[in-house]
Amino acid sequence: MSKASDQENRINIKCQYNEDGQRTFFRMRRNAKLQKLVDVFCTKRDIDPKAVDFIFDGQRVNKKKTLEQHGIEDNDEIEVFLRVGGGAAMLES
Repeated sequence: MSKASDQENRINIKCQYNEDGQRTFFRMRRNAKLQKLVDVFCTKRDIDPKAVDFIFDGQRVNKKKTLEQHGIEDNDEIEVFLRVGGGAAMLES
């Protein structure tokens, strides 16, 4: 693959973490699996990957799919949310 076509195959992606509002920027190949993005993001931010959800266009991303399969394009933003536990019913006394 030539250097020019390799550059055309890469896109810029922003991930915004809802806990602090900070954005992390990535440059990845269109055919890269989302798992790679999740792993790098969580390592950089020192976050357990099981504790967060990655959301694109209102849908949780499938980490086994590629950026291209999700329709993620250059300069798109993925939101990262901390998972919240709970959901227990309140009991009246």
